Parts: sequence; structure tokens; C-alpha cells
Amino acid sequence: VLEFILDCKSRTLIAAGRSDLAWQIVAATDIDLPGWLASSTFRRLIPYLRAYIARGDDLTAVTPILAEALAKARASQARYHELHLLGLLAWQQLQCQELKAARTTAAEAAELAQATGYVRVLLDLPALAPLLAGRELAQPARKAPTAAPRNGALTEQELAVLRLLATDRTYEEIATACVVSINTVRTHVRHIYKKLGVRRRDQAIAAAQGRGWLAG
Repeated sequence: VLEFILDCKSRTLIAAGRSDLAWQIVAATDIDLPGWLASSTFRRLIPYLRAYIARGDDLTAVTPILAEALAKARASQARYHELHLLGLLAWQQLQCQELKAARTTAAEAAELAQATGYVRVLLDLPALAPLLAGRELAQPARKAPTAAPRNGALTEQELAVLRLLATDRTYEEIATACVVSINTVRTHVRHIYKKLGVRRRDQAIAAAQGRGWLAG
């Protein structure tokens, strides 16, 4: 929860043009870059990098951090985090006047955003607007809820929530990623547990892995 609040505060302040205050808030937390890089959730690393880049000082210092984090996100197939990091890398490159690299990175980020549906990640970085001009980035249309299949399989929405659960996201983060309310996420989780015959997240993940539902 703390990481989610930190992320929301820094994002809001940066959007309001208060990058200085966003950096003060992020820097006031315990800065443990090696520990954050080792984490598979990137919960503190991404707000830290966002505020650091927004501040605009000594930007080349975070180049190796961005590269290592991006490699880790790709290796673990954490596409949501990969998209965040690509957007931040493009922003850093743009501020460092590496225009060719920034365009290439932004193009890759745009393709990933459209493929995953997480377009809001890039739209929340106004500095990228010049790099994304001419590219259609639209939120996917919300599908009507589908009835649960009689054989107990998960619906598309439930499967999406389950895959996010497997990445150790909080309910708040899952709601943001799926563009739904937190109560909707809770409802999906109850249905998932019931269908899998489990009571906890780790049991649900193990059951889903056994069925091959988390592949891809």
C-alpha cells in the first residue's frame, strides 16, 4: 500500500509541474537501489526513476539502472513494468538530447502499450507527446462481462486478474492496470478462488500454473 501511495503522489505532482516536490517525497523514503533492482515488483524503483528523471539533474547517472531494470523486466516477462521502464527511458533520452534513441524507444513502447492495452502508462508521461505524435494510442474498449463457463474455467477478465496476481501486484495496482474498480477486482478474485478450490493467492497461482494458465 505504501508503494502504491508513493507512486500515485509522485505521478500527480509531476503532472502538476511539481517535480521538485515529487523528488523530495521519493527521496525521503529509504533509497535502496540494489534492493529495488532485485525486487520483481519494481514498486519503489519506478516512482523513484520517474521523479529522478522529472527532476532533470544528472540524468546519465540512471542509465545503467534503467538498462538493468529493463533487462530484468523482460527476463521475467513483466510487460507492465517493461512498458513503464521503456517510457521512462524514452523520457530520459529525450532530455539528454538523444533524439534518435528516444524515438526508437518511444516507438517500441507505443507498440507494447497497444499490444497490452496499458496505454495509460504512456499517456501519463506528457513529455513523450512529441515522440508519440501520429501514433494511435487508444484505451481498449471495455468488454461486457462474460458469464462463467459451466466447466469451471476462468473468464477472460478473471484470467487477466489471475495473471496480475501472479506478479505480486496489489489489488489497487490490478484495478489500475485493468481499468476497473477495486471492488470489481475483489469480486474476480473471489470467483477465481472458488473455481480453483483455493483460499489464498499462492494456492491460486500454484493451481493455475499446474493448469498452464499462466504461460505466455
